[in-house]
Amino acid sequence: MSLRVKLVSYHPDYGAQMNTSAIRCVSDEFNRVEEWLAQPFPKPDGFAKWEKWKQAAWKAKQLKKWQFFVYREPRATRFSRSAALVKFQELGGRLKAVRKRR
Repeated sequence: MSLRVKLVSYHPDYGAQMNTSAIRCVSDEFNRVEEWLAQPFPKPDGFAKWEKWKQAAWKAKQLKKWQFFVYREPRATRFSRSAALVKFQELGGRLKAVRKRR
């Protein structure tokens, strides 16, 4: 059974984020913070070869203000029944209303 990784992150200023927006927000803040540091964070061996979600989880752990949750779910999981969506809604995230096509 193939699995799909779904991400949920929370920051007091940015709020709840999901999937690619979670990766983008964590990476942007990490890069912004690292520019101002005299000694950048020491990255583990092979960091550049890690998957993007794993890099984002490591960066969130270094920043300490982020809560980062990773869910591995079967590809066949409906989005409405996803554990990641439940956590996203618990953290205060809201999805945009989907318009019906004519």
